Parts: sequence; C-alpha cells; structure tokens
Amino acid sequence: MHGNWSGLILAVFIGLGIAWVFNKGRSKWGKAANGKTLVGTAVAVAVILLIIYSAATAHH
Repeated sequence: MHGNWSGLILAVFIGLGIAWVFNKGRSKWGKAANGKTLVGTAVAVAVILLIIYSAATAHH
C-alpha cells in the first residue's frame, strides 16, 4: 500500500510544479492566471501522470 501512496503524492507534486510554471508563463503572456487555472492544470497533469504510472506498472 505504501508504494501506491508514494506514486500519488509524487504525481501531485509534479503536477503542482508544472502548473506553477504554466501559470507563470500565462501571466507573462498577458493571459488570466489565477488559482482556478493553477488547480485545474495541477489536477490534469496529476491525472495524466497517474494514468501513465498505472499503465507502466500494471501486471498483465
């Protein structure tokens, strides 16, 4: 069970990092960048990473 939680936590942290960089870029481009876009981007990246992680570690 410990391995599953570490993958989830890692995906969340990577998602937050990518979302932070994405929001910094959006504000430099003059686009709206707020907490809503930060959370949305972080969740999307975390879900994509978890899907990739799940497919890579699936036991067939």
